[in-house]
Amino acid sequence: MGKTALYLDRNRRIHWILWIVYIFYTDLLIYIYDGGGDLLKLSVLLFEGVLKHALVATVFYINALYILPSFLKPKKYFLLAVNLICLIGLYIFFRYVLTDYVIPFFERVEPKPVLFWSFVTDSLWFVNIYLFFSLGYYFALKSIEQEQHIAKQQSEIALREREIRILQEQKSKAEMAFLRAQINPHFMYNTLNMIYQRVKNASPQAGEIVLTFSEMMRYATSTQMNKDKVMLEEEVKFVKDYIDLHLQRFNYTICVDFEEEGDFDSYFILPMVLITLVENAFKHGELRDPDNPLTIKAILRDNIFTFSTRNLKVNYAMGIHDEGTGVGVSNIQQRLEAVHGTKQKMEIIDLPDEYICIFTLNFN
Repeated sequence: MGKTALYLDRNRRIHWILWIVYIFYTDLLIYIYDGGGDLLKLSVLLFEGVLKHALVATVFYINALYILPSFLKPKKYFLLAVNLICLIGLYIFFRYVLTDYVIPFFERVEPKPVLFWSFVTDSLWFVNIYLFFSLGYYFALKSIEQEQHIAKQQSEIALREREIRILQEQKSKAEMAFLRAQINPHFMYNTLNMIYQRVKNASPQAGEIVLTFSEMMRYATSTQMNKDKVMLEEEVKFVKDYIDLHLQRFNYTICVDFEEEGDFDSYFILPMVLITLVENAFKHGELRDPDNPLTIKAILRDNIFTFSTRNLKVNYAMGIHDEGTGVGVSNIQQRLEAVHGTKQKMEIIDLPDEYICIFTLNFN
């Protein structure tokens, strides 16, 4: 069903009411013009009016809903003319049958003599009026459709602008958080390096923790975090350092399995995506069950990168509920869609006792 026909279908009741009012009004005017009379005469007029207008209404809708949409807009003018001639011819034929046979049969009167050319001329005049009405109706519907289309486009543009504003606000907040983190970073690096130099001999393990933390902070506060994309290799390394730091923090009593496959060099990704997913798993996961460790996989095959986390659920089980990056999973999904578009997919499987997150990025 075309848009014009669909519009009619939705407004069928209004069309019925308008036709009924129009038929009653025109026949009532004829009744009054002819001097009135008894109700039988009015009933006959209404009966004839319903049959005759049913015929022109058929012409009206066939032209407006099928002939004009099929041949006028595609500029098939020859076929348009052929179809209109056929429609007019059928109208004249059925009007003749209606006038000379159907109405006299039901009214039980003799048919009036009809002059052929006079009847044809009268029918052409009558049908052309409704063909012009249907043409106006067709253009009116097209105008309504165009206005609705423009309104829809404007609504989509407004929605898109709103999404852009939200993303800009989020980016501004992220930039502000980044600026706060930039409070004299060189001083922080030098301080951490000094601590590392002083503790590495007394406690090699503590020295390694300080060194790992220093490298993580150097990467997290680097200027490349302001870019839309960073090297995938660096992001994976950041995740590995984060896992290693927590393993050392809890003296290797937590159960974390990390698996990586592929060469991540020369690939780029939105920054802080992977670490956000890992932080979420550490924050809400049960990490002391050797049979169900936190499983993290980073796999690159055929230019398709898959990063997944799987953990048993427990609320703040390990007390690992620090602030993290300050960027939630839902926020990450919005940023991924804005930067990577349809090439990325985030699938979250939230079970009663288990949480699985699978992030896929197609580099093809």
